[in-house]
Amino acid sequence: MLPMASHGVGQVSRMPLPAWGDRAKYSDLVVSDLLQFASDATFRGFLAELGGRSLPQDNHEVLAISSELAGLHDLRRGTERDGIVVSESISIPRFLDAFGERLGMYEDHLPELEHYDHLLILGGTATSNRLRVAWALKLLASVVSAGSITLLGTSRPLSDRERELERTHWREPHANEYAVLCEMLENHAAVAKVNEKITGTGRSLQAITEWRSTKYGSIQSLCAPSSQPSERRANTGDCLSTWARITNPKENERILLVTTSIYASYQHFTAVRELGLPFQCSIFTIGNTFNSDVNITYHAGNYLQEAFANCDSAWQLLKAALQENPLSARERDT
Repeated sequence: MLPMASHGVGQVSRMPLPAWGDRAKYSDLVVSDLLQFASDATFRGFLAELGGRSLPQDNHEVLAISSELAGLHDLRRGTERDGIVVSESISIPRFLDAFGERLGMYEDHLPELEHYDHLLILGGTATSNRLRVAWALKLLASVVSAGSITLLGTSRPLSDRERELERTHWREPHANEYAVLCEMLENHAAVAKVNEKITGTGRSLQAITEWRSTKYGSIQSLCAPSSQPSERRANTGDCLSTWARITNPKENERILLVTTSIYASYQHFTAVRELGLPFQCSIFTIGNTFNSDVNITYHAGNYLQEAFANCDSAWQLLKAALQENPLSARERDT
């Protein structure tokens, strides 16, 4: 992982951001850690190779450039992550492996603490949903407890590839990723549906389902609407902000996010932006590579795309932190 300051915005599986009582101090810490992130030689080497030019000394400018380069070289171009195709004309940066290692993309993470106030299982592809839910339930049964448990998904329709995997390995495919999350709960957590509220349709669909498990207690699943339904489906930020609006987490609470290792660092940046800054919460993010599962395979293009996602999410977080405390902008490199 990146050699961050001791409190470590970028240490996705090790250290949380402390829940400072003063919002300005929390913002200062975020800014400080992000600027240290931008000073890392591996990160700068990745950007310099990607951009074909030397970088400025100012770390704030480096993060802005990283977001610009991420947009310029974006491999998704409106497609889903499992649809990324890398043509022979695309050069994979030599620094990608080292940068990915710094970000913790290739390693399995475990919870730092025995108890969290909230545990959030992030949704994704159909296969990822199955693996993440199963892993989270295993952790809850053995090494960690949580005051609340929530599965976060969206109404994104399954892709053709996902639907084929569903037919091959499980059953007839579901309509969307949220339905896969709910089925995993029903099959593996011995739950009974207590209540369900659904509003909106399509990308504006919001569903809140309350479940009761004899083993895990109360569990909630949430289908988040898009904040820009006319332009795109709901994303990680929408899921987290919708959960926060409904839950209203308290200052100093500890929130654990469960995801896949390749996505953990950029989703951590997003969680600090959507939950840490506005609610003064400590954010922990853990990921699993799921290397033992034959249905999960990532190629260089996947890792390159998530490196781009980290570049952009770090810049978005820096902008949000500076907006919380503009004084940090004048002191950013001092």
